[in-house]
Amino acid sequence: MNAKFAVIPEKEKCEIRTEELNPELLSPNELLVRANYSIVSAGTELAGFCALSPGVYQKGAWNAYPWRPGYGLSGKIVAAGSQETRFKEGDRVFCFGNHASLQIFPMDHTGTAPQLSAFKEDGNLDSQTITASRMGLVALTALQISGVRLGDTVAIFGLGMVGNLVAQLYQTMGAHVIAFDTIPMRCEKAREVGIGEVIGVSPQEQAKVVMEMTDGKGADITVDAVGSSAVISTCVKSTATYGKIVLLGTPRAAVEGNLTEVLRPVHMKCLQMLGAFEWRLQPYPGVGITHSIQSNLQMLWNLICEGNLKVNELISHVIKPEEMQNAYFGLLNDKDHYSGVLVDWRD
Repeated sequence: MNAKFAVIPEKEKCEIRTEELNPELLSPNELLVRANYSIVSAGTELAGFCALSPGVYQKGAWNAYPWRPGYGLSGKIVAAGSQETRFKEGDRVFCFGNHASLQIFPMDHTGTAPQLSAFKEDGNLDSQTITASRMGLVALTALQISGVRLGDTVAIFGLGMVGNLVAQLYQTMGAHVIAFDTIPMRCEKAREVGIGEVIGVSPQEQAKVVMEMTDGKGADITVDAVGSSAVISTCVKSTATYGKIVLLGTPRAAVEGNLTEVLRPVHMKCLQMLGAFEWRLQPYPGVGITHSIQSNLQMLWNLICEGNLKVNELISHVIKPEEMQNAYFGLLNDKDHYSGVLVDWRD
């Protein structure tokens, strides 16, 4: 069977190539998945595309060039290995596969590689919505590790797709959300989906605004939804005594500064700094497991069905595979127009 797939062979280059896949050669725990849509990550993928991730030049690293990128997709099972009992041919699934029209997806049953898991889709939602909900899995991590309470003030820095979803989710929990971004389009989109306090000031003014809006107290929870060490510094300045700082994005670019100015208030104000890495969860529910990827997906899908979480509104572009390189550059350089990108693999 002929398949098209995306590959990043070198810095700032994306190609679409083809290969032949034989469903009769599946290993016992593998799935053959035909994609409808996949979603482009403006964080992890863009870091690989731009060589911000050091692994791209390390032989054997998970994202070493030539790298097959991917973040999540909605598709259908074409064939299942002999020992795969969760799925059968024809099932609609969401999984963390690569950008490809057809791919062999290895399932992990040890619980040590949650990214190698797949989930039956909610029949009430279409493939685009299922795919777009992928970013909600990242966003939910912030809520579940921060222990947000009704009435807490939460300051969110960065209103890309993940930051926007974080703000929406905190509001559903009854938090008072103050959301920041410097890009007008993102601020406008945040207001459109119902985020109450959206502030479009420069990074140098953000902490001051938080303190003014909280009568000098600071926010109970602050969230770096960018993945920037400079934003983390702003979070520290904006957080109330005994508050929590959530590192939702992965810091990659180097930032020079005085580390003591960041760490002193962490110590003096008894702040908690929490790493919110989504792969902390087990893929499936079980005894003693409070949250899993599967339960989080179902929670997101329920919120979408009920109209309490807007995801499709955050998709700015639905592209064909051949447009992926342009989309990467758009997410990198044209943030006034690019927010969320889906790749349409349907023939």
